[in-house]
Amino acid sequence: MPGAKYTSTMSHMIPAVFNARTFRPLEPVELAEGTPAVVQVESAQPAVSDEINEDTRKAWCDYLDRMERLPDNSPKDGLTNRDHDRIIYEAV
Repeated sequence: MPGAKYTSTMSHMIPAVFNARTFRPLEPVELAEGTPAVVQVESAQPAVSDEINEDTRKAWCDYLDRMERLPDNSPKDGLTNRDHDRIIYEAV
């Protein structure tokens, strides 16, 4: 805080959860109401990686192969998806 002068410094980590615009401590905090504080944000979530392991890659390849082998024909009844929804969901 520019221009602020402090006579003592207290520093410790407090686990918290961020919701909307507020940090909510997950353990008791021994500070008087209205005490100015500086919050340093360090995410506790693991980093996201684009890399996948060989087992996962193989599983996805097998899944995609099975999907490609599925038949790609529509029923020959002449009905569309809208007809289907009308028949099932509209009151008769």
